[in-house]
Amino acid sequence: MYSKALPQKPKLLYKIVSERKPYFRRFRRALTGAAVAILLYLCLTLIPAVYTQFEAAGDLGFLVWQGAALLLAVLIALFIGVMLFNLIFWLRRREETLRFYDQGIVWTRKGEDAKYGWGSIQVYRDGSRGWYIGDRPIVQFGSQRVTLKDGTVLNFTGRYGDLREIARIIRPRAARVTGVQIANTIREELPFRLGRGLTVWPGGVEVDKKEIHWSELDVRVQGQQLTVYQKRSDGKFKALRRYNTRKLDNVGGFMEVATSTIKNHQRERFGV
Repeated sequence: MYSKALPQKPKLLYKIVSERKPYFRRFRRALTGAAVAILLYLCLTLIPAVYTQFEAAGDLGFLVWQGAALLLAVLIALFIGVMLFNLIFWLRRREETLRFYDQGIVWTRKGEDAKYGWGSIQVYRDGSRGWYIGDRPIVQFGSQRVTLKDGTVLNFTGRYGDLREIARIIRPRAARVTGVQIANTIREELPFRLGRGLTVWPGGVEVDKKEIHWSELDVRVQGQQLTVYQKRSDGKFKALRRYNTRKLDNVGGFMEVATSTIKNHQRERFGV
């Protein structure tokens, strides 16, 4: 939560407004389009005088009649699909506003503000992916999920806009907070589990029940893949296991801890 006495005014980084009205407007437009298309189709197929006019033009007239009927049938199907899509979203969507500040998140629902400071983050999972054309998201899967120390879960899905932008804001802040938590945990001689088959210990990392000391360890993140390497007898590092970062918690915090700790245990390698 924000402190009552802030040293400076919070800086707004990103704002998302979720509204139901646009979906209802699109539903009404699609309903109108469907009604017009159905009326034209009925006139074309059920009124004998209309068919007679096309029939009088011979084979070409009949082909035009068939083409017009098919086109209207396709338009009716498209309009009905758009109607259903927007009706579902209008019924399910909630009126809410999300504001991301440099000091935390403000989530407004039904006129009430819920405030969450970055320091209250306990777990962060960067679990989103999608297809994009330039800056425009086409289809997005998964979510950016934040679990706070009090158990509150903030789940940011594609309904809230471009998840890449949300991740850009959350990642570095979550990494700092969770990195401190991981460091404090292993400093107390306790394990910190990142996901299935990957646990951080004071002496290094456990990969599938195999312990690798910091002096023999290297870790790298490329795209959405975390790779754990182990030092061989010839001094080179061999990839031991690859993890999908979407299935791990606190990857950013782990990398902050691992990077600094590996340097401390491999001073010659890094010229320290």
